[in-house]
Amino acid sequence: MSTQNARVTRMEAAELAGVDPRTINRWSAAGLLTVVRDPGFRRPATYDREEVLRVAAGMRSRSPEPDSSD
Repeated sequence: MSTQNARVTRMEAAELAGVDPRTINRWSAAGLLTVVRDPGFRRPATYDREEVLRVAAGMRSRSPEPDSSD
């Protein structure tokens, strides 16, 4: 897989992670995801696909499970 194919847009990253696109922004701002921006602003910012999946899996393992005793 080439480096170009391993990168995804914010919307694609959100879909992969199963989160809102704003969550991708938050993860990036918190330093959990590395964002690559085109210096000429001609292409959208991109994220590493594997990094997105790794962070999403880590976040799922941290979140408390819903109480099923209802």
